[in-house]
Amino acid sequence: MSSVKDRRGRAGARLAMIAGLALVVGVGGGWALRTLLAPAPEVLESATYTLVTAREGSVGHSLRLNATAEWQAETTLLNQATGIVTSLVWQAGDVADAGAVLYTVDLRPVVVAAGDVPAFRDLHSGARGDDVTQLQELLAATGHFAGAPDGVFGRSTERAVRAWQQDLGLAADGVVRRGDVLFVPSLPARLALEPDLAIGAAVAPGDPAVRVLRATPRFTIALPEGQSRLVSTGMAVEILRESDDRWPAIIVDVRRGEEPTGEGGVTAVLDGADGEPVCGDECGELPIDAPTLLPSLIHVVPEAEGVTVPAAAIVTRADGTTLVQLADGRWQPVAVLASASGMAVVNGLTAGTQVRTPGQGDAP
Repeated sequence: MSSVKDRRGRAGARLAMIAGLALVVGVGGGWALRTLLAPAPEVLESATYTLVTAREGSVGHSLRLNATAEWQAETTLLNQATGIVTSLVWQAGDVADAGAVLYTVDLRPVVVAAGDVPAFRDLHSGARGDDVTQLQELLAATGHFAGAPDGVFGRSTERAVRAWQQDLGLAADGVVRRGDVLFVPSLPARLALEPDLAIGAAVAPGDPAVRVLRATPRFTIALPEGQSRLVSTGMAVEILRESDDRWPAIIVDVRRGEEPTGEGGVTAVLDGADGEPVCGDECGELPIDAPTLLPSLIHVVPEAEGVTVPAAAIVTRADGTTLVQLADGRWQPVAVLASASGMAVVNGLTAGTQVRTPGQGDAP
C-alpha cells in the first residue's frame, strides 16, 4: 500500500516539474519571440560635419624657382680694320657714347659712332654722302665740329678730323680710314667685345668684333611640368637679391619647347612691373658673358589677410555666389578673397564665428 503511494507521489512530482518547465519555456520563448520581432532601437544620427571657428589669418601660395637673367645681342658690329689687335680697351657691359674707343688694331684706335650706314670706304676732303654726315655728327659729339652736318667733307670737316686725330694720338692727316669707326644704329648703347677678339689676333674686314646688347637682360623661369599648370600670364614675381632687395616682375608669356628648359619644357617670360626693367637701374651689376641664376618667387595666389575658414566650408551656388553654413544651420553669404592650401580668406564673416565644415544640405 505504501509503495503504491510512493509511486503516485513520485509521479506527481514529475508532473509538477514538467509543468514548471513548460511554464519557463513558455515565458522564455515569448521573450525570445518578442525580442526577434521588436523593432531595432533608434540610433542617434552621427554628425557629418565639424564645427570650425573662423580666425584672423593670411592665405597665399608661391613657387620658389630660379630665374635666369641673360644679356642678348641685338646686333653684331663687324670689324673693318686690317691688322693685329694690339689692345682691348672696352669693358664688357659698359654703356658707350659716340667717340668711345673699343680696341686698337696696329695701335690705331677703333671708335664707335651712331649711324645706320656701315663704314665702307676711307673718308677725306671732297667726299660726300650719308657716311660723311655720320662722321660730322661724331665730330660734333666729341666737340671737334661746330657746323651743321651736311654730308660734305669740306675744309671745316677736315680741320675737325685733324683735331680729333690729334686727341686720339694719331697722325693728323685729315683722312678717316675705313676701319677707324664702327657705326651703331643708336647711342648710347651697351656693348661687349666678341670673345674671339683677342690681343695678338689677326683681324680683317667682316670679322665679328662687337656685340650691341639689348637695353636690359632677358629674364625667364624654367617651369617644371607639374608646376607649369599653376602658372599663367599676369602673375606677380619677385626676384630675390642677396641685399634683401627684391626686383618686382610679372609673367608676360608662358612658352613651351623653348630654352632654357629644352624641347617640351615650359618657360615663363618676365617683364618689369609698370613698364620698368626687371633689374631697374641695377642691370649693370649682372654679368655679361654668362646667364645668371637668381632665386625668385612666383605668387600663384597672392597673400591676402583677413578672416580665414577651411575651404571645405565654402559652398558655391549655381550663380557663382559663395556661402558658409553657421553652427545653427543658417547660411551666411561670403566673398572669397583668396584660397590656398585648404584655407580661404573671406569677407562677410566675423572672427570667432563657428561654421560647419563641410556645409550641410542644399544652400538656399
